[in-house]
Amino acid sequence: MAIDDSTRVTGVERQFPRLALTILLLLAGIIFVCGGPVRIFWGTHQQNPSHLKNPIDLQTLFSSTKAWLQGSDPYDSRNLRSVLIASGCTGKTCPVSVSPPVLFPVLSPLGLLDWPHARVVWTCLQLVLMVAMLLILVMGLAGWSPADRASMGYAAVALVMWPTYTGVLFGQTAILAAFLIVLGIFFEIRHGDWQAGISFTLATAIKPQMALFFLLVALCRLRWRTWLAATVLGMLLLVVSLSQLYVHHIEWMSSMAESNWVVSRPGGINDPSTLNSENFAILSLTLPLRLLIADNTAVNCLAFLLSAVTGGVAFWLLRKSRDRRSELLRYSIIAVLSLLGVYNRCYDATLLLLPLLWAFMSWRTADRLWAIIAVILTLPFCFVWWMSVLVHMTRAGMISQAAFDSWWWRTFVTPHHVYALLLLAICLCCAAWQNRCPQCQPER
Repeated sequence: MAIDDSTRVTGVERQFPRLALTILLLLAGIIFVCGGPVRIFWGTHQQNPSHLKNPIDLQTLFSSTKAWLQGSDPYDSRNLRSVLIASGCTGKTCPVSVSPPVLFPVLSPLGLLDWPHARVVWTCLQLVLMVAMLLILVMGLAGWSPADRASMGYAAVALVMWPTYTGVLFGQTAILAAFLIVLGIFFEIRHGDWQAGISFTLATAIKPQMALFFLLVALCRLRWRTWLAATVLGMLLLVVSLSQLYVHHIEWMSSMAESNWVVSRPGGINDPSTLNSENFAILSLTLPLRLLIADNTAVNCLAFLLSAVTGGVAFWLLRKSRDRRSELLRYSIIAVLSLLGVYNRCYDATLLLLPLLWAFMSWRTADRLWAIIAVILTLPFCFVWWMSVLVHMTRAGMISQAAFDSWWWRTFVTPHHVYALLLLAICLCCAAWQNRCPQCQPER
């Protein structure tokens, strides 16, 4: 597919000299490494048994996968704690696993290791995947050279986005799922239907809330190779995962239901209401909607419905657009709506690398206004997780507890990142309306 020269040169090309961009990129890399891997391995040498030394989410992923391999219940918290201790983990966490069974065959190589080696391998793997994902984004989707100033500017901004290094710090699967999603988009644009189906299916098995919308859009294109690849791989993962559970006569469904209740009950970590002291980490529309509607089920359904309808309209608007930038715009809208429509947490905003790339590509096109707005709306996700800082300041007494518990704080401050995503979705949909057909695009 030919690349429009107007998308190759951005405002970054002319406004910043290469040396300055090189320095910025190096500083961004230092921020990324210090925000994630350094904090994990530095904690190893401190008297600190917290999640900095043993990433809490990685403990859950590792112990549940290892329990599945050993033929024990991957959803029983007491069993997972025993597995962790036997593997050499010194943390005091009692993991609660709610991952679908199809995740375990995908992560089975990790479960073959002991905890100290698994922690190192997983952290290093995420660094490699982050670099690989950025290369696919700038070279495969944008068509830039890694040495281009546009590539360097984009990579610098991407590396200082806190969802990326926070995912590394917590030992999450967000970067792995995002990498597979980007890889699937790369194949989808180039009509690699088999590869796209495999990539999106693996991403859905790893992180359904991040990848499901992408898989559904790929299937809606009615390419039989994509359907066949997704169906065969999905069934294979399902059969392998459930066979291991049933062969060992594990009553996993009741344990999984109990684990889901623990995290979703009032005050649970997935509860968007104010009963959950950590609800500020939730990214979806359920966070502000829960202030208006008391029923969690109704809130979840409404958030999903709003996102699905908006995504369908955007997909229809761009149905006649076939250039690379329009394809990326379509997937950028899906990325934002995936975050808003279903339960997601802070590190899942790694998907914002897609709309950020579209904004960089559109800087010197007719969509420049929307590109500038999109970049501005990603700023709350750069450098520091601001809401986490405010929470720590409150706990340290620097912000009064009365202000933290007030209605205006809960309405405007706590969900500010959700409002940024909502405005970003509106911005991208306006760009989709402007690009709804080749004849509708204004000259520049």
